[in-house]
Amino acid sequence: MKTLGNIVGSYGIVADGKQIKIDRCEIKNTDGGIDISGGIRKTLTPSGHVISNNVISKFGRVGYVGSDGVNLRGVGIHIHHNTFDTGSYTGIHWAGNDHTFEYNHLFKMCTTASDCGAFMAGREWTWNDVHCNIGGGRDTLVRSNIFYNASKYSMQFDSRGKFGGGHTRRTLLVLLKRVPYQNELWTKRYPKLASILNSTSSPGNPENNIIVNNVFYSKHIKAIDGNRYGSNWFLVADNIYTPVKENFYAPAYGNFRLICSLRDVKINVPVTANEVGPRDTVGPIAIRHISAAPGFAVGTPQAQIRCPQALPPVQPPRELYLPDGSAPNHIYSDVPKQGCWFRFEMCPNHIRRISIPSKPYYRYKTNDGAGTNETICLDLTTKMMQECGKGAKFSIIYGPTGAMTVGGEGCFFAWYGCPRVGLYRTGIERDNWAERHVDGAYDEKACLNRAIPQWRYCGQNTSYPVVSIFKPTGHFKVSGGGCYIKPDKCPGNTNLERMFYDGDGAANYGTDDIMESCYQRAEYFWKQCGSDPKYPVTAFFRPEGRSIRYPR
Repeated sequence: MKTLGNIVGSYGIVADGKQIKIDRCEIKNTDGGIDISGGIRKTLTPSGHVISNNVISKFGRVGYVGSDGVNLRGVGIHIHHNTFDTGSYTGIHWAGNDHTFEYNHLFKMCTTASDCGAFMAGREWTWNDVHCNIGGGRDTLVRSNIFYNASKYSMQFDSRGKFGGGHTRRTLLVLLKRVPYQNELWTKRYPKLASILNSTSSPGNPENNIIVNNVFYSKHIKAIDGNRYGSNWFLVADNIYTPVKENFYAPAYGNFRLICSLRDVKINVPVTANEVGPRDTVGPIAIRHISAAPGFAVGTPQAQIRCPQALPPVQPPRELYLPDGSAPNHIYSDVPKQGCWFRFEMCPNHIRRISIPSKPYYRYKTNDGAGTNETICLDLTTKMMQECGKGAKFSIIYGPTGAMTVGGEGCFFAWYGCPRVGLYRTGIERDNWAERHVDGAYDEKACLNRAIPQWRYCGQNTSYPVVSIFKPTGHFKVSGGGCYIKPDKCPGNTNLERMFYDGDGAANYGTDDIMESCYQRAEYFWKQCGSDPKYPVTAFFRPEGRSIRYPR
């Protein structure tokens, strides 16, 4: 037992060797807490080091970035039942192999750093790398965790090393050659590492990362930042997202057992505050650190559990000016309710194709399914542009849902105006900025990417959604409020045959604010519809202008 404090510019304890045990020490007001190394990496011989029952607090007084609670290197170091309380940088920063971290409590880490984590490792494939900021890592499994009330987002991942970029060549490949990763011992222990350079894809690609069976709680903060990659790189599935704090037994006391509407969720029983931190007296003053961990209340939580009733569905945001099937078509309310229809303003190559009061709509009749499939119907824009030629102007309306698009030339907005600048003009208008600055009249991606920044610039008001339309193809992109669900077909519930706003998800699962929660509802409704792989369900998260299909 020992107390170390007020050490400036260095670690409180620096150790190297074999079978070192650092136990029941109080380390405070140092630069770093403990710096320790040991073991032989080439033979994977463990060091036998143990760091246990310590309290490391207020570290990183001078160096800030790079001053860790514990910095470890080598093989086989066991860190358990420690408390880390307030540090400028990372709590546990590791390199090497076969380490074990368990029953530690980390509170207020990274107080003066952003590129940081409670646990952190990186820039070498040969380490056991598991943390929730997956900066281009591979083969990471994040399973059966509870992420509660993150202030920014619970997880972040990216692809910084993809296709050989980032530190792939100048760091990762260099360090890989320093260990015998292809000998019998290493191949048996790390079979995926042995073949990493034999893959058909770049070794820097962040492949086989799996985020499953976790529970995320937040009111309005998205759970995952960077969730835009395919499932071969990052598989995000079977997670639960909830904005209801009553689904946890006693968070204020460090008990996150799932109750109420989450009581049947199959997840490992979470470790409580009483199970973490030192198990014995710490320091020569014999302060007993076995009560509540820092940051949690002391005492017995209220025994009576009151589960809230499910809230009634939220009313949908204002419908789009360009109907997408989630609300009635008020532009062409008299269109027949069956079939795929055209309304022509101009069709230069076929001058008889012109809508007049006695014949406002032309029915498209083919055997390609356009009359019974909304997507096929609206995708006829390009074909009709070729038939009508330069100067064409027309609308396509799918009768059963009222969904529509417009064909012609250029990049357009469909909107109710821009309240931020006092513009309240409703209609379909040319996006002059896109055509002048990003070639939006001819570049579909540049045109459609205007929806999100325009909606945000105008104030992110759900009553003023923005739709960008690239008329040559009729493709459009929506930015606004809400989570919308669109089954391809729903044999299990014929009431869900068209796009709809997920009002129940908004009220009870935070789908209007949390993209991953919205995405998870695609899986939920796919199961409601019968779990048929032939009929996937798409979830549209309008605030980000993004969507996902389930199954992918």
